[in-house]
Amino acid sequence: MLRFVLAVAGVLALAAPAHADGLWYIYALRQQECDSYGNEPEVSIRGCSMIIRSNNVTGERRAAAYRRRGDHYVTAENYDRALQDYTAAIDLNADLSIAYFRRAELLLERGEYDGALRDYSQYVRLEPDRIAGHLGRCRALTAAGRDLDRARIDCDAALERAAQTEHVALVHGERGYLGLRAGAYEAAWADYDAALNLEPSEPRHLYGRGLAAQHLGRAEEAERDLADAVRMAPRVAQAFSGLSNAP
Repeated sequence: MLRFVLAVAGVLALAAPAHADGLWYIYALRQQECDSYGNEPEVSIRGCSMIIRSNNVTGERRAAAYRRRGDHYVTAENYDRALQDYTAAIDLNADLSIAYFRRAELLLERGEYDGALRDYSQYVRLEPDRIAGHLGRCRALTAAGRDLDRARIDCDAALERAAQTEHVALVHGERGYLGLRAGAYEAAWADYDAALNLEPSEPRHLYGRGLAAQHLGRAEEAERDLADAVRMAPRVAQAFSGLSNAP
């Protein structure tokens, strides 16, 4: 009998690590799914959900899983669930800057400007040397059509921090749109022209410069830029639909 008990104990002793290894393998696989942005969103969402439900992760790791699952819900165009997950991530880790930024982008897209501005400001507090928060706040204020002087300050701050060519062009383009919204057409033209010097084939920069030229009374130049932009991207005017003075 004793021999049987010892034999069973030995089998169990060997089986336990194997079982643990199996669980660890499944966990690692789900973590990989959660971290990957190359899978189908449903696969990545499944991986993140397992991490979130696990009893063996810290609050910080669970917050990161919520944030990633939010990203995957965005890919799946389930924006309500994405907002819920970004909020859950922030509740678990109030210093998770990227969650504030992701939530701000969704709120801005919905026209919820106050919420977007709060989240962009939190991102700026946590990541003051990155352009994204300053540029996001500039975009939100411009879209809301209020405090445009403050919006320019944020766009200027973003430009100061922009190092890569595409980022410099992006900020000039956004500041150009701010100029159109504010009626500062000389400044708008200069920003769009600077953006075009860096990205000559970007139709939004060309269309924006055309609008600025139109308001400056340079009709021939405006007609050429607007026509070229529409030829490059027939729906480019939709990006300027928020302007009351867009043709």
